[in-house]
Amino acid sequence: MFDRDVEWSALAGFAVDERLGATLGVVSGRRRQGKTFLLRALCATTGSPFSPSARRSGAT
Repeated sequence: MFDRDVEWSALAGFAVDERLGATLGVVSGRRRQGKTFLLRALCATTGSPFSPSARRSGAT
């Protein structure tokens, strides 16, 4: 994971937010920088399932 302390704090806060209603979180960044690792770690920490999206060939 590359320099994701700020993102980890924000994502962890998002995961335990108890406000009512639907919310959407977005993790973005350059390829191969640890986004999936970050989400897998969050799911392992919170006991939540991890379900990655299908990969599209030819993605940039």
